[in-house]
This record gives sequence, structure tokens and C-alpha cells, in this order.
Amino acid sequence: METSLTDVRAALDKVMSPAEARVLSPLVLAWIGDSVYTDAVRKYLVTVSIGTIDRLNKNSVAYVKAGGQAAAMHEIEDSGALTEDEEGVVRRGRNTQSHVPKNAKVSDYRYATAFEALIGYLSLTGETERMNEFVCVGIETIVNAKKA
Repeated sequence: METSLTDVRAALDKVMSPAEARVLSPLVLAWIGDSVYTDAVRKYLVTVSIGTIDRLNKNSVAYVKAGGQAAAMHEIEDSGALTEDEEGVVRRGRNTQSHVPKNAKVSDYRYATAFEALIGYLSLTGETERMNEFVCVGIETIVNAKKA
């Protein structure tokens, strides 16, 4: 199959409808959400601290590990800020079956998957402002936990 630059640009610019995004597997949504959130964390860390790549990577772990993302998801749910559609994405992400790494608690991993699925869903549907609100909650949750 031959792919042209036009095909690649079209794929990068595509915004899915909520209906199209809802039929994707929660793990696919989480896969996208993980990369979007990780990118945001890296941008944040570069703006607040200059350091070696090793130091930046070590600092990013607290933000992207399951426990941190689970805390962010709890914060979002407790705020009552989710729409009905977003609640459905979160529920599907939390209830999906996947391999839980040895270093993560099952409950944390499930909520982290829900958080990533939410971020992925909002990214794919072009709801950038809404997605950024939740990304900020994720980052603020960790910053506040580090201060405590």
C-alpha cells in the first residue's frame, strides 16, 4: 500500500466524531491518551526546570505512573466535571481488561487507564480545550502531592 504525504496529513488533521471515537477500544483511546499526556508533562517540566535528560526523565515518572494518573482521575470524578459522554469513556477505560504491571496496584492501573482513555478520546475528537483542562488537573495533582 502506497501512502502519500497528502494521506499522512489527512490522518494527522482528522477529527473524529464522538460516535467514531466511542467505537474504539478503551485501550486504543488510552494508548493515544498516554502519548498526549506524556508529551504535555514533558513540555511542562521543560518550562519549569532545566536539567539533563536523565533528570527530566526521572522527574516525569511521578506524573505518568499509574498512581499519579489514578489520583488525577479521582480528582476529576470528585469534581463532578465530567459530561455523560466522558463518564462513559471513563467507565469503559476503568473496566477494560489489560495486563497490570507488577509495580502498579490493580485499582491504580484501572483508574490510570480511565484517565488516559479520557485524554485520548478528547484528543481524537478535537476537544483540545477540554482535554487541556484535564491534563492540567493531572499535572496539578502531582505538583500538590509533592508539596504536601
